[in-house]
Amino acid sequence: MSEKSSHNIQQYTKTGNLIIKNLKHLLAAQHKNLKQYLNLLEKEKAAILSEDMDKISVYIELENRFNTTLTACDKALTNWKKKYQNLVQNQPARDIQEMFTLLQELTEQAYQANTTNKTLVKEKLALMKKELAALPFRSYKVSSPYKKIGTPNFIDISS
Repeated sequence: MSEKSSHNIQQYTKTGNLIIKNLKHLLAAQHKNLKQYLNLLEKEKAAILSEDMDKISVYIELENRFNTTLTACDKALTNWKKKYQNLVQNQPARDIQEMFTLLQELTEQAYQANTTNKTLVKEKLALMKKELAALPFRSYKVSSPYKKIGTPNFIDISS
């Protein structure tokens, strides 16, 4: 019977090590994703300020892809974090806590950068609307070029 107990403890240790390993791997991946996302947001901000519509559209597409990746990684992280919390029972490792703290800081930075970019886009759009409203409106009468010909007087039916 004691042999069975030691096997369960070894299995628990293997499972615990797997949980910790996967959690650390996901935390590192999410850190990398958020740093790349922050870099993208900086480039997007420069494109917004320069009013380069082609670059803005590319950055928005990339941002949407990043959001999908970040969301998927966050869901996986949530699941592994629950498993980790059940494993450690109120005694988390310091390095993992630091990784979670850094992740929270990066998430906050990304949120702030995203909010800044949205505000800049709204300001640029408001400015553009004012410029469009200030343009003079002229209605042009377009007439048909066939109107000058008039009604035909003679029709050739000899063929």
